[in-house]
Amino acid sequence: MAYKKNLFLLFSSDFILRYGYQIGKMPLLPYFAITLGASEMLVGTILSISTITGMILKPFVGFLSDNFGRKIWLLVACIFFTIFPFLYVFISSPGELTIIRLFHGVATAILGPVSLALVADLSHNYPSTRMGTFGMARSAAYLCAPVSAGLVLSYFSIEIVFYIIGIISIIGAMPILFLSSDYDKLENVNFRQRNYMHKFRASLLTSFKIGLFNKRVWQAGLLEFLIHLVVYSVKVFLPLQILISDSGTFLKAGAYLTIQELCHFLIRPLGGKLGDTFGGERVILSGLILMILSLLNLSLNERYELIFMSAALFGFGQAFSLPSSLSLIITDKNKSDFGVKMGMVGAIRNSGKIIGPIFSGFLLHFISYSMLFLLLAMICASYVTFQIFKRNSMYV
Repeated sequence: MAYKKNLFLLFSSDFILRYGYQIGKMPLLPYFAITLGASEMLVGTILSISTITGMILKPFVGFLSDNFGRKIWLLVACIFFTIFPFLYVFISSPGELTIIRLFHGVATAILGPVSLALVADLSHNYPSTRMGTFGMARSAAYLCAPVSAGLVLSYFSIEIVFYIIGIISIIGAMPILFLSSDYDKLENVNFRQRNYMHKFRASLLTSFKIGLFNKRVWQAGLLEFLIHLVVYSVKVFLPLQILISDSGTFLKAGAYLTIQELCHFLIRPLGGKLGDTFGGERVILSGLILMILSLLNLSLNERYELIFMSAALFGFGQAFSLPSSLSLIITDKNKSDFGVKMGMVGAIRNSGKIIGPIFSGFLLHFISYSMLFLLLAMICASYVTFQIFKRNSMYV
């Protein structure tokens, strides 16, 4: 069946490309930046600049894929993935590294919305299940890459590692070549008429208006903003809290993140299935409640006896919430502009990834780590309370 073939090829490519990309990101990139003489603030900028690129480009790239086809833009992403790893070996200053990261971030800015839009195109049945299954590719990459990076860096120099990443990216581009064109929107009829640029501009504005004024886009986007603000705050600052504790070790800090991502990876398809069966909004709220319990444990349990249970709860919460959030867009009636909608959601999501660590880092000048996690739990609880109140008021 063409649907299964294309989903398998896309899943394989997404995993391999993101796996190589993440090997070059954590923990290699911060160490590489420091060896070039970057300050801690500049290291943070270097790490986040690719996310900023995605936040700006994703809606525009999604629009282009809606009108000129998905496959061509996936191939463009593959070009960025395969070329830039080989350029890192020529970097000699933090400024050069910042520029390379800026352009390397274009790869994920294209891959994210276009791949999700193509998954949405493949079939409109069981959207939460499909998003949950496809999302396992990203989760698996995030799970495997840090361990692989540590092992590779134990035996090879940084230069060799970047060459290896380039080779991995070339392998990841191969499945895209075999995607069938059945689902390509090769060219919108509007662009075969006269006044090409005028119609291009008009169509671009129309598509962005669809995204900006679409209720489901903002519903999904704000939910993903909240989740990723919390997730990235925990990823950055929980390891630091563990390390400064009396019994903290690098192993315990790494184990928390590994267990969190492993649970997210394993339970994500179930979360999507539950969303299709019982309704996405209910499962989303259930996932957020699990994240709240995890954050409360982190804020109250200073000795970390239950830290790994907290990691599992956090991973389960992500697995329940994220697949159903994207399915809110797929169930929208207009199915001709998934690209720009996924791009809009991706831009809002990326802003959460950026604001979360910055916001939490600022707060830590005034409050403790435990208070930070308690505050994050209260933010999630406020969202859940609001949604429950809104649902109940509809039936009054």
